[in-house]
Amino acid sequence: MAKTSAPLTVEMRPFGPTAEELAKVGRTLFRDKAFRRIAGNGEYRLLGIEARDADDPERKGRTPRPPELYRATVYDRTHARTLLVDGRIDRPSPMTIAESGDQPPVTFEEFSEAVERLRAHAAFAPGPGGAAVSVYRPMPALVGNLNPDGRSRRVIAVGTYSSTTRRPQEIAGVDVAGEVLRFEGRGPAGSSPSGGSICGAPADSSQPTAAKGTAGQVWVTVKQGGQTIWRFLAVRPAASSGLRGSGIELRYLDYRGKRGLTCRS
Repeated sequence: MAKTSAPLTVEMRPFGPTAEELAKVGRTLFRDKAFRRIAGNGEYRLLGIEARDADDPERKGRTPRPPELYRATVYDRTHARTLLVDGRIDRPSPMTIAESGDQPPVTFEEFSEAVERLRAHAAFAPGPGGAAVSVYRPMPALVGNLNPDGRSRRVIAVGTYSSTTRRPQEIAGVDVAGEVLRFEGRGPAGSSPSGGSICGAPADSSQPTAAKGTAGQVWVTVKQGGQTIWRFLAVRPAASSGLRGSGIELRYLDYRGKRGLTCRS
């Protein structure tokens, strides 16, 4: 009788700060006196907050410590600017604040708010007994609009389509300040929307996905017969590296006790 192999077992252990711990930092950020002193008065919105490793060359390649730092991405509606706020998770203040020229990805909450404002506009409001306009998230998600001072207005792109024919009708822009911008039935880039097809998922029934920076790391250990075969740190896409994130990341990848490479998918 052939000898059967021992079964594989997989163990997962959470690592680093939880989403709730980061959310707590985000909730107190705008009430912090240091934030108001540095950033000044304005209407601010938290777009995301992520845990960050300390930039310590001495620890490269070693077993990591749980991240101790945070970076919050904030949009200042009053002054049309993006702010990057850095500090410690266990002691949010003091902090450093830098202005960024990048427009962060559109969050689910921002798009939902833009849809509400669009549907309240006279041109898109349903008539008596009519259904609400059907919408989708077009690409790109933001409409490029520059102020005279060179700052970029944050304008969310919202596509509308026929619920019966599934053909696109119009791509409009909704400024985060509330203004609805129209392009005479044409896309923001000056071309007809999507060339006759919807370029983007319908958003009427969409569900929020994990926002960029959402905490989520686990140590994964794969064993067979009591022997460790694989051990690595798995990072969810929303917490992965890069400005726009990446796929799942496998860090500190060990195979039978030997260190391999960091993998991004």
